[in-house]
Amino acid sequence: MSSLHLTGVEVRDAGPSDLPAVRRVLLAAYQEYAAALPPAVFGRYLTDILDVEARTGAGEVLVAEHGGRVVGTVTFYPDASREELGWPAGWAGLRALGVEPRIRGLGIGRALLGTCLERARAAGAPVLCLHTAEFMAAAVAIYEAAGFRRDPAHDFDVTSRLDLAGVRPVPILAYRLDLPGHHHHEEHAVNLPAANVGELYENPVTGERGVVRVPPSEANGHLLVVDLYLRPGGKVAGEHVHPVATEAFTPVRGRLAVRHGGRVLDAGPGTRVQVAPGVPHEFWNPTDEEVRLVVEVQPGERLVQLIRQLFLTAQDGRTDADGRPRPLHAAVLAREFADTMRFTRPPQPLQRALFALLSPIARVTGHRALDPAYLERELPIVDLEPVPGEIAAVIPALAPEATRSTR
Repeated sequence: MSSLHLTGVEVRDAGPSDLPAVRRVLLAAYQEYAAALPPAVFGRYLTDILDVEARTGAGEVLVAEHGGRVVGTVTFYPDASREELGWPAGWAGLRALGVEPRIRGLGIGRALLGTCLERARAAGAPVLCLHTAEFMAAAVAIYEAAGFRRDPAHDFDVTSRLDLAGVRPVPILAYRLDLPGHHHHEEHAVNLPAANVGELYENPVTGERGVVRVPPSEANGHLLVVDLYLRPGGKVAGEHVHPVATEAFTPVRGRLAVRHGGRVLDAGPGTRVQVAPGVPHEFWNPTDEEVRLVVEVQPGERLVQLIRQLFLTAQDGRTDADGRPRPLHAAVLAREFADTMRFTRPPQPLQRALFALLSPIARVTGHRALDPAYLERELPIVDLEPVPGEIAAVIPALAPEATRSTR
């Protein structure tokens, strides 16, 4: 696969015969940073940058050709978490962008960056991310001109990461570019029902019953708060990630099992478990009594629309035994809500390939991610059950209620 740009540069996937040229370009491009880094850091850093083969498994090494010569390179990651630098699963990333110093100024770096952006959008990634440093001033200028903005939550100190005691800190800066237009959302063409206080969402397959306590809105920072009731043995439809949303669970009554980042936690009343964007997680009721918990999701507008579709699909008997939609319906849902929730199994590359094949068939056969019948269906409104003050006190969105109740 290759792309032609106005600069006369062709960007394409690197083949095995290109790797020596890739190392040549990277050595020339990164050698200039030797004076900006402590020697102990630069040696390790340059060795890592030149280890192109190590990136070919998880990433896609690209080259830029100009005049029949490889003059630039970058590694694109369809799943940035595989860089093992702390990025959330589901984001796309790029690393080791380099251009021959003698040929800079022709737009080669921008062409490589543009190709990564095209691939991120094609993959349905909600964010394209990268790491850089202040001393890489020219690269930073290109990234910021392209719309990338700082993401300090994913900064790190390279000396600490390399366990180099006594060496001055070298901050590595995280940048991200949100891709709200990474694919056409059906929601732009329909009127979506707003979530209402007391609205009941019930899934008879998974055993979940959710009641909206706080609907998401611009005024509250797009925070969704739901009272969730989970029957004995009830569970979510499978381990998943939220690419851009933060989620938290606080049991009010009973005990909840949460698999979070590979560890299983036993959460009792008042224990708040927060899950960062991109972290795999699932939860279930391991007891023989109903569990009640408060769930917070931010931002929550997209998730509440997805839940409406999934739960009503389950009510109509159109899911498997785990509560997942049938393949054609799953394909359109996965593409529409790729920025909202992604199941971890089967692996993402297999899901992308499968859904890419099924989506055209699904559209032709009338499947829609936002089923008009489900958008129009009126949901029951029920009374909210009070949250005890000592529980509300540990939930930021409900803490004011706890304060008022103790006065």
